[in-house]
Amino acid sequence: MAESASPPSSSVHIDLTRDEKEIFDLLLKVINHFNLATHICVAGGWVRDTLLGLPSNDIHIAIDNMTGQQFCECIPNLTWKNNCHKVQTRSVKTLGNSKDAHATYFWIDDPLRVLLAIRFGARFGFMLNEELKNAAIDEDVRTALVDKASRERIGHEIDLMISGEQANDPVQAVTYIADLNLFWDRVEDAIRTPGLEKVWEMKPLVNGKGIMVVLDIKSGAVVKEWQQRVIVWQLEHNPSGTAQVCLNWMKQKFNENKQESSSFQLDHEEQV
Repeated sequence: MAESASPPSSSVHIDLTRDEKEIFDLLLKVINHFNLATHICVAGGWVRDTLLGLPSNDIHIAIDNMTGQQFCECIPNLTWKNNCHKVQTRSVKTLGNSKDAHATYFWIDDPLRVLLAIRFGARFGFMLNEELKNAAIDEDVRTALVDKASRERIGHEIDLMISGEQANDPVQAVTYIADLNLFWDRVEDAIRTPGLEKVWEMKPLVNGKGIMVVLDIKSGAVVKEWQQRVIVWQLEHNPSGTAQVCLNWMKQKFNENKQESSSFQLDHEEQV
């Protein structure tokens, strides 16, 4: 339940784009036409991006005195973004720390929020709230992150943390991830399933000389390339494989590459 005291707030005037003005004007026409005693707020990434001076079309509409699925779906966005844009006054009201959403449920409901909090915390030099940090290490939250968040979405958030213009402090972001043990379940599974528990002790099944003999090639860049391919093959496909199996794979791939190269050369000569 929310505390009885009103959270601190501040209002900031913003200038709407033409499209935003048309959307908000239409909402106001609906309210005026039906004489509704309704307050409309915009909740979502649009608020954050607008305050940062960034373009955004991530607009979510929240209403204050109606029930239904549409309103309920706005609640997670409203509590997470922790901001709302008052359409009637065209100002931004930044809310204080709301107690409405329990921290553990907050993460489980959308576990990707953990990564968002880390990314923005590292970007702007914020400290993560201790209650949220304690909730983030909950086993249910870590399980939800593995089960609910796709690898693509996780990868996108990690990319934004460590690269690009928004990566202000990638070391801090990675430190948060390590401290919270967020990806241990996913990483542990990726290690144990293919049998990579002692991967640091693994040695290449075939060395450079063996590659030169088997493929009948001379020392150079091609040998180095195949040395890397052997390691990748061991990690991805057969960490416990034998040297003979690896040699057979190398011969097959090498011959396939030669055939493709010869076919390309013949086609090129015919066109000439």
